[in-house]
Amino acid sequence: MSRRPLPGYVKLALSLFTLWLLLWVVTPFLVSYSKVHQDFAAAQEKYDVPIGALYYNDIPFINEAAMELRDTWRFLPRGPKVEKP
Repeated sequence: MSRRPLPGYVKLALSLFTLWLLLWVVTPFLVSYSKVHQDFAAAQEKYDVPIGALYYNDIPFINEAAMELRDTWRFLPRGPKVEKP
């Protein structure tokens, strides 16, 4: 008796289900019991650090600093103009 391989769409569905299970069920369950993650969450609440500060994408002063830095390189100082006689 020979076994037939699973069709591609079944393999895809099983792979997606496995990823979903790992990322949204198993990992949050393990994180809820992790001492390191509990300490990290407590420090975030204590110091009022928004989670976006970790990824630098939704904090206004980070965006302003990035724009200022970019403008510094775009508009370099050229020094005083020397007039020719």
